[in-house]
Amino acid sequence: MKLIFKFVLSIVLFIITIRLGYSQEEQMISYSYLSPNDYARTVNEQMYFDYFEGTIEFRFLLYNNGNRGAIFSKNRTQYNQGDIYSYFDWSNNNIFVVLQDSYYPYETMMHPNGLTWSVEQWYHIALTWNYSGIKLYVNGLLLDELPEIYFSILRNNYDLFLGAEGYKDHDNNYTIGNFFNGSIDEFRIWNHSRSQYEIYNTMNNELGEEYYATADSGLFAYYRFDELENLEIGENGLNDIRDLTQNQNHLDIIHINPTNIEEVPLNNLTYSLFQNYPNPFNPSTLIRYSVTNLTWVEMKVYDILGKEVALLVSEEKQPGSYEVYFDAENISTGTYFYTLRTENNVLTKQMILIK
Repeated sequence: MKLIFKFVLSIVLFIITIRLGYSQEEQMISYSYLSPNDYARTVNEQMYFDYFEGTIEFRFLLYNNGNRGAIFSKNRTQYNQGDIYSYFDWSNNNIFVVLQDSYYPYETMMHPNGLTWSVEQWYHIALTWNYSGIKLYVNGLLLDELPEIYFSILRNNYDLFLGAEGYKDHDNNYTIGNFFNGSIDEFRIWNHSRSQYEIYNTMNNELGEEYYATADSGLFAYYRFDELENLEIGENGLNDIRDLTQNQNHLDIIHINPTNIEEVPLNNLTYSLFQNYPNPFNPSTLIRYSVTNLTWVEMKVYDILGKEVALLVSEEKQPGSYEVYFDAENISTGTYFYTLRTENNVLTKQMILIK
């Protein structure tokens, strides 16, 4: 009977492992979004966007005040066809999109007006362009536009960088810097200019297979940042993000700080927020964190619109490792974010509830 029980248990554990996205050969591990300690890039200069209109969409979250940090770039500063650079500048408290092109002897800059940006809040950005002009949307609202101005955005072979500025210098080497002090998720490139209705209709949801299984939807590149794989690009190991479209312009993640759910000796503690387990989950999940000194700790859960749905911790904590369960029995399926705040630090991660 013991042998039968062990055999059945091993089968059950194997099925659970497959359903959670892990294989026995550890071909992928869970990830949440591009964190401020990482940046991502395509490799071998293989991403060429051969279209005269398009859309770039992504979600981003700001952390503590910093300097100017790049959200994404494709060979900024060189005035080549297709050069583009987007960054957040804390001195101006605004996001900027910089467009450069060999056809124009100048730099064009876009930024939304009348917004006050907040830390720990996710924003959705969409940039659309065609021969009629260029439009910039924030959370589905049109906040800046350049009518009758055309740039051949993305139409070059240079590598795409997310979370960093990357451009090729005159010695044919990439210069990389101006790292983004925030997180990036759901980065999408389309080969057509999406309407405001199309943007609003999908900006808060992951795209289903009907968008990326074929080229019919016009989705050119799609990065979810939910799993790290070894796709044998760039640095070796489980540090690659799959482009879910058929174009397969995968990303290499640089400077990864892997999450670790093992116990940490007290004298080796770092201020950490670990990925919840299991993830996806239903209806409860375990969240672990550690603090390095006596501090006030607050942990909250937010929905994708930034609305608080649960307060998990609100008390003073001694240095050490802790864990808390989140019971989502009374909330609906969706993507949620949990934030750990202390007197000097803020960390946020993403989790998915599936019922």
